[in-house]
Amino acid sequence: MKKFVFTTSMSLILAACGGGMSDKVIQRSDDLSSRPSWAKESTPLTKKDSDLYFLGQARIPAEKANVSMGYRIAENNAKNSIASAINQNLTYMFQNAEEGTSYDANQIQFVSTESAKAVMSKAIVSDRYWEKVLSTVNAEADKEMFYSIYARVKISESDLKQAIERTLNKNKGISEDLKKKAAQQWDLMVNEQYAIVNE
Repeated sequence: MKKFVFTTSMSLILAACGGGMSDKVIQRSDDLSSRPSWAKESTPLTKKDSDLYFLGQARIPAEKANVSMGYRIAENNAKNSIASAINQNLTYMFQNAEEGTSYDANQIQFVSTESAKAVMSKAIVSDRYWEKVLSTVNAEADKEMFYSIYARVKISESDLKQAIERTLNKNKGISEDLKKKAAQQWDLMVNEQYAIVNE
């Protein structure tokens, strides 16, 4: 069975927030000596115990220096990634349940959107972090200063799973057999898409 890769707009947002040719962190929130292990762009989806975590990031120019606004942007990006993750979850489950046969992408998009609406109020901001970065942006050694801001939100795995199941059960266009097969793919999907962490 092929591995399904998480490729959402959230991943592109994180990639776009990177620095220039050479970056130097000159200050960190809470006087930390290094970036927390959870603030890692390469693993935007993580699982710890019974909770699922979604990473968001923002980059703001240092001259604006509004960290609170940066946190709000990062938190919104993290929450927006929940809808994308649900879509990926459903696509994965249906793709594997149907063993390569066609499935209705429009139905999956509808279920994803409805599930995200149902579960968004349960998303809790669990972690925040910022670092002030001095970046060399070109070969002429021009520099810019910016804040790279991270936020992580969490949702219990059971809340997310139940929201998807409730929305699927309301959708008349998806057969009971396919719903059952998709549900059986849940644990496999989580193990493949979410990095398991202990911190």
